[in-house]
Amino acid sequence: LSRSWPLRPEDLRDSQNLWPVQEMEFLARMPHLHRVDLWGGDTVANGDPGCRLQPLNPATRFSATILAEPDWTPSAFRRLRAGRGRKIRFFSVIPVYSEEFLLGQEQGGEALLDLLEQAGVDDLLDVNRPNLLVGADRRHREADPSGNRRPARNVVDHDPELSPR
Repeated sequence: LSRSWPLRPEDLRDSQNLWPVQEMEFLARMPHLHRVDLWGGDTVANGDPGCRLQPLNPATRFSATILAEPDWTPSAFRRLRAGRGRKIRFFSVIPVYSEEFLLGQEQGGEALLDLLEQAGVDDLLDVNRPNLLVGADRRHREADPSGNRRPARNVVDHDPELSPR
């Protein structure tokens, strides 16, 4: 989040300010709750990827996230040695639209990261960022109606019982 993002306790009472923080909290807990590893290029959908994805918050049309190498974080902060020899790796969380998520599913997370980089999207949240695939090839805009889409590695649907949303 940018330095100007409203993060005071009174600001976070408004869901329009809180949803990115909740998303980061959810993703930080996911490896522990779901026993999955998350890595750069992994995408996480809000909803069933074979059906219609739900917005991360009513204030946005973003419906999934992709993890990426941080753009604005010093390289020394990207890794942490924890107790008992554990190593923790930090990634940026970039919200994406359903159409962009589906591109990542079809062509892989690296293809989606390449598209985002080519468009100048970095890891500072821009809630007004245009959907990079609106008007693009229709196959990237609609999920397989049969529901037969196979998720890519580590794509995990949000569990409503565990999600802060």
